[in-house]
Amino acid sequence: RIPSNKSIELQKEAKELYKKGFNNKEIAKKLSVQPKTVGLWLKHFKDEFLEAIKTKTLLIKRINEALSNPKTKPSEIKDLFASLSLYKKADIV
Repeated sequence: RIPSNKSIELQKEAKELYKKGFNNKEIAKKLSVQPKTVGLWLKHFKDEFLEAIKTKTLLIKRINEALSNPKTKPSEIKDLFASLSLYKKADIV
């Protein structure tokens, strides 16, 4: 069993590796843990990560549409960029 402080650090590392495109088996090998352990660590994170990507993609699409529409108010564009910056701060995607 991994001590809790070490486990927390490994879970953070697993999330970063997942965001970079590594699969559970590759993450497990890099962190010297079982793939099943990685699966448990990332179970909820994967769903949140995929939802965040969808939302971020939608925001970028809306920003592009707003920028190409001459009738868009600057405040609307500012709000869209503010929403997008929340994802950067949350460090999900």
